[in-house]
Amino acid sequence: AISSYFNRWLLHASTSYSNVLDYGDTFILDTKAEYFPAAGTILAGGYRFSNFPSATNSQDSQLYFVEGSYYRYLTRRLNLNLMAHGEREDLRYTDKDRATFTSVFNYQLGKVNINLEFREDYTKYTESVYNIQSYFIRASRPF
Repeated sequence: AISSYFNRWLLHASTSYSNVLDYGDTFILDTKAEYFPAAGTILAGGYRFSNFPSATNSQDSQLYFVEGSYYRYLTRRLNLNLMAHGEREDLRYTDKDRATFTSVFNYQLGKVNINLEFREDYTKYTESVYNIQSYFIRASRPF
């Protein structure tokens, strides 16, 4: 279900339930609220609940997240997209905290689109920490 009843707000909700014979019931609830305070800016938050059958109940989780993005044309052919995403996931045997930051420059050169992207991903479990930095350069052209 999607609702845009409130000005500058967009609300999403979905749920699924399945019953597999000789396996068990699976239930997933997914919600998200988005707020559009200004042109090119999106702020969002959400919640996801997952409940799996006893054979795989180690995958049961509750996930909370917040995210924001900002999109801006710097010139007629150059634009910038900044994104941040943070989440906390409570799993059956451990917890996970994750933060992802992305910045993207797009440049239109004739029919060729050149894309420069930097992404940093920080993931923390109770027993370990991972920090990944990625750089991407892409060129594409429609035919």
